[in-house]
Amino acid sequence: MRLLAILFAILAAVLGVSCHERSITQPGAVQNHSQSEKLSRIQNETGLVFPTNAVLVQFSQPDVAVDPVWVAKVVIPSATYEPFAHILARKPADSTIYDGALADSTSWWLPTNVVMTKKFLPNRQTFVNVVVSEDAECFAIYIECAMF
Repeated sequence: MRLLAILFAILAAVLGVSCHERSITQPGAVQNHSQSEKLSRIQNETGLVFPTNAVLVQFSQPDVAVDPVWVAKVVIPSATYEPFAHILARKPADSTIYDGALADSTSWWLPTNVVMTKKFLPNRQTFVNVVVSEDAECFAIYIECAMF
């Protein structure tokens, strides 16, 4: 019985090490998992729905205790823009005035060919500003989210 417990412990240790080594040697898997979690978070907090082939390019969130804010850049293929734009256009517009300091301070918030903008409140405590920019083969969606 004791021998069986020792063998089981050795087997668990070997399997644990091989799984750990695999995650270290495949950093893309960790990055993709993190990207997927952030895309889910963005969708949950903003109410936006991205196509399955959306790619999170940038995400920035300063470490603040009060009124958290974050900005993100998500890229979608041109072929998936129309359904996304239709959903975004149906969001009720809001006239909340927000300074957008985080978006202004990030080096990558540079929409060049803006085709759509929308400010809305997905709930009473969250303000979302979306700027959609058209590139050659895709659309870049710049999102700023502030929670009050």
